[in-house]
Amino acid sequence: MIPGSTCSTRSTPAQAIQTFAAGRTEEDYDRDRLLRSAIDREFEVVGEALNRLRRDDAAVAARIPHLAEIVGFRNVLIHGYDIVDRSAVWKAIMVEIPALVASISGLLVELDAAMGPPPGPGDQRPV
Repeated sequence: MIPGSTCSTRSTPAQAIQTFAAGRTEEDYDRDRLLRSAIDREFEVVGEALNRLRRDDAAVAARIPHLAEIVGFRNVLIHGYDIVDRSAVWKAIMVEIPALVASISGLLVELDAAMGPPPGPGDQRPV
């Protein structure tokens, strides 16, 4: 973490998906391999992070709606890349990602509150 920053100020992979898709259409996603690759990669990161969270902190993971489906979606993107339904990915971008960002943002705000204010110069925060 950058000194002086808080968890809630970091951009998440889900937010990156929103940024990449902003102002774009499903047709753009379908035709633009670079856009597709960037978005798909961020979905993979989201799924892997949530899979690790589920393993490391089940109580927090249980607060993420549709966690199992998100992890499963990640697995399809990685292992079933040749059968991915691009329309389903676009729907996830438009419908599921905003809800996920809201959930994660809320959890990060709670984590920031639990950790207290960011350290000042010379202060040490446990890692």
